[in-house]
Amino acid sequence: MPNLIIGGLTISTDDRDRVHFWGEVFNRDQQTVRWVRVSIRLLNERGRKLAEKTDLVGLEWIVPGGRCPFYIRFEEPPKGWRTYSLTVSGVAHDFDDLGLPQPHLGLVAEKDHYREINRADLRCSIVGLLSNHSLVSATHVKVACTLYGPNGKVVGVLSPYLVQRGLLSSGDEMAFELKFYVLADIVSDYRLEAQGRALLPG
Repeated sequence: MPNLIIGGLTISTDDRDRVHFWGEVFNRDQQTVRWVRVSIRLLNERGRKLAEKTDLVGLEWIVPGGRCPFYIRFEEPPKGWRTYSLTVSGVAHDFDDLGLPQPHLGLVAEKDHYREINRADLRCSIVGLLSNHSLVSATHVKVACTLYGPNGKVVGVLSPYLVQRGLLSSGDEMAFELKFYVLADIVSDYRLEAQGRALLPG
């Protein structure tokens, strides 16, 4: 089992009684891990499971020493829940199996800046450019953003599944904007990470 740990966890509720879990998964393994999933169970005071949700983290791979955000929301949490349990799982990526998608290592999010908006339901956004700095074209291009509060914990997460459906060729760049409608706290800092699949020959 890959060595994955969770950090920066924030739990918040809103005026609609929804429960939000925000955090990051850190890869402490020496291997790249793919399809990382986080499961959260809401428990009663005796530890019995009342509800459970599972979701993938924001990106397809987490490299050794890397991290990736997650966000899970319970729309209608059961009455009587008092605590929670949390598990994380993933699969070590096999770089020798060329039948699997392989991570692209040359995508960079740059020229980015944060914009506080607080208009209607839109709290803030981050705009920037995704650039391909390698000689290999990329597909399934994504960007994940983690927002941090004053205490360094995660207060917002956004990762569109696909930012670019087609190719992002060598040397190309594309604009992106990430819009945040739900936050756990004020934003003091943020982190961006771009990822995609390498277009292999043949």
